[in-house]
Amino acid sequence: MKKIYHGLLIAAIGLSVCMIASRIGVLGDRIIASLLDFGTSLVFYFRFIFFADESFVPTVNELPEIDLIGLIGLDVMEIQRRLRAFGDGFFNRDVFAAYNIQLFLSLNNFSKIVLLLVPVFFILILLAGQMLYRSNNNYGENSRPLQFCLDHFTKPLRRIRAFWKGFWSFVKIHGIYTKLLLFLWLFNLNVFTILMEALAYYFYFAASVDIRSLAVQALKLLIDLFVLFSALPLIVWMSFGFVLFDKWRKARGLDVLRHYERRNRGFINSTPLSIMLVGTMGSKKTTTMTDMVLSVNAEFRDKALELMLKQEKRFVNFRWILLEKDLQARMEDRTIFNLASIRQYIRTLRSEFERHPVSANLFDYNLADNPVTYDDGLTVIGIWDTIEIYAQLYFIYVVESSYSLSNYSIRFDTMVSDLGNLPLYDNDFFDRPSTHARDGSSYAHILDFDVLRLGLKMIRDNVKSGSFEFGIVSITEIAKERGNQNDVREIRAVSPEANQKNDLFNDSLKLCRHAATVDNYPFIRFFDDDQRADSLNADNRELHDVINIASTSELRLAMPGFVFGDMLYDLIVPRFDVFWKKLRHLRGDSTLTGFLLQNLVAAYYRYYTRIYNRFGYMVSVLEIQSGKMDGSVFEQDYYLAVKKIYANRFATDCFADFFAEGAARSGMGINDYVCYRSSKASVEELKEQNSYFIRRLMQMTDNTDDITDEGE
Repeated sequence: MKKIYHGLLIAAIGLSVCMIASRIGVLGDRIIASLLDFGTSLVFYFRFIFFADESFVPTVNELPEIDLIGLIGLDVMEIQRRLRAFGDGFFNRDVFAAYNIQLFLSLNNFSKIVLLLVPVFFILILLAGQMLYRSNNNYGENSRPLQFCLDHFTKPLRRIRAFWKGFWSFVKIHGIYTKLLLFLWLFNLNVFTILMEALAYYFYFAASVDIRSLAVQALKLLIDLFVLFSALPLIVWMSFGFVLFDKWRKARGLDVLRHYERRNRGFINSTPLSIMLVGTMGSKKTTTMTDMVLSVNAEFRDKALELMLKQEKRFVNFRWILLEKDLQARMEDRTIFNLASIRQYIRTLRSEFERHPVSANLFDYNLADNPVTYDDGLTVIGIWDTIEIYAQLYFIYVVESSYSLSNYSIRFDTMVSDLGNLPLYDNDFFDRPSTHARDGSSYAHILDFDVLRLGLKMIRDNVKSGSFEFGIVSITEIAKERGNQNDVREIRAVSPEANQKNDLFNDSLKLCRHAATVDNYPFIRFFDDDQRADSLNADNRELHDVINIASTSELRLAMPGFVFGDMLYDLIVPRFDVFWKKLRHLRGDSTLTGFLLQNLVAAYYRYYTRIYNRFGYMVSVLEIQSGKMDGSVFEQDYYLAVKKIYANRFATDCFADFFAEGAARSGMGINDYVCYRSSKASVEELKEQNSYFIRRLMQMTDNTDDITDEGE
């Protein structure tokens, strides 16, 4: 097979050489002329720079002598003559009458052909429909035409696909062929000439500043472009044009999504550390909360790196990489495992340095030639204070997992490039192939509520107590966890068991930023959601900004230029669905027509859905007010990008397994429930509802005796 691949590439090179040979005259003349222009422009430039001599005349402003008629069949004078003749004849009465007579005769002949073909067409459609819509119950079988095609075409197509797949892999390995073909086609497309002419004019213009020569250069560029476009047929250039247009619109779509992401982050950064999202069922409150968690998770890592670079600028000659390597070693042996242990470790090193102030105790920092303090205009900061801040920021930056603690699972993409020095993280949600997302997947940490309780814990002597310092806490259905005044009315703070009144959860929210602040930036966020803000107790709610999701738009597309794509989808997919439902209803086997149409429509459907999954977004209108519910409300748009939030990030039915376990254990399903026997429920049927309302009605009427003890 490799010999065939070599042969194909050699043949491609040979064909490219032949195409160059057929145009060698004009290509050779232009490359030689461009080299001459470049050389004379250089001479002109250096004579002007060093000797102020402008007497030398370069050739860069001379027009090339090219036979455009022979090259592309274009005669400008002939085009002008024909356009003038067309203008004169367009308003001539005799010409106009002759044109209309000829048009009538042409339409008459065309109508005869149509009248003949239309009945034949409908007869064929009718016969095909009769054959196609013939009912059967041949389950899982193929029709004879389909089986014939599968037997005779499937294997060859599979071999062709495997052949070209192997060929492209071969091309990637043997790059010499690609480079040689690229060189030949750059020459064949006149690209070298255009580049040389651009350089020639650059040096000429830099010395002469000759504005009048721009018109000549524009004409020369137009001629060289004619030479370029004459190398390939128009259909090839149109294909290239569409490919470039497609790349442009996708790049533009990504820019729009990234712009919206920056706007989202700006909005989140403008809010307090605690946000409560409220909305009716299906209003995307958990979706919006998860989207915010994803953004803040990326923001924390970016912010940690930003602050690290700020510390580096204070002591530019300090070997920060040595500090990082030491921190890595201490993280591996568990000497450091959180911010408090880092501060303790750095202060131990600092004490050793203060006892023995030598470079070896300061990561080989040259104390003789470099300062150990930094004056920022406000305060004087010592190098050890900076190291302590940097070490904490580095620990936050290189955390392998996400920063999220949640009572439901969230998937994050922690894509990292680490060559052994400073690792870099890819926080772009939109340009990452879906096939690579799983490679860097990490999930939110299980939220143990005890780490947020400053008072009594649910688990006595919980080993996690006091361990929470920084991160993103997200709680869905928080009111079911914390409740409001009515929910906790019977609960007592003096209870020996942890409850909402003695666990000091709210105090944890009030004081959370103290442990999480590094270099004056709080690396902590609280997000929660519920259907109503009043479901949460006032003390807790007032720590939040309450955000109501007023509305969410239909799916929109950030990528421009997809109007015809939408039109084509609306044209073929609904019509195919009507056809397919009817075919599936009538036939149990697979037909050739159905097979071909289904694969064609499915191919376009996959393309269409991938476009919307990558570039689609929705706009939610958020109504923000203080947790005090003082009536001051303002609106904010929030952008939900499909590629970001729906890439298997979370499950909207996050508590489903709890109910699934009970459903599986019950041994019953909806088909086992008793149905009403008429359009009006009988008394016995009403009793079977086990309804508080029906029970109360029965107790207040003469039917009280019908209530059984079991019902009670």
